[in-house]
Amino acid sequence: MRALLVAAIAAVTGCAQTDSPQIACQQRLVAAREVAPAADDKFGYQPYAKFDRSGCSGQQLEKVDRLLTLTKTLPGLLDANERAASQSEKAHMTAFQRMNDALIELNDLQTATQADLDRMAQPK
Repeated sequence: MRALLVAAIAAVTGCAQTDSPQIACQQRLVAAREVAPAADDKFGYQPYAKFDRSGCSGQQLEKVDRLLTLTKTLPGLLDANERAASQSEKAHMTAFQRMNDALIELNDLQTATQADLDRMAQPK
């Protein structure tokens, strides 16, 4: 669905899309979040690890790096939460909060990629 939206935006904005390396980078960033994770990649680390960084701005690269960090650390946070569930309630709540905060941040960053692309594609 989102891939169709990206294609529609490209069609509407025409060659301006290809003229901007940052827009091309943002399109790749949106596409990376749409890749179905492999069975051993619960949070979609691999598309970000293989991400083509060419033409990206410093701000876009910071987002890619943060997405890499979150998708790589979330499996460990999930495991820590499951282990803490058998310990004290305080340990479990702490582990759960860390995992939940990371999940929320990941979701927010991934959702913002489309909003950023939409904003970048607006004619100026």
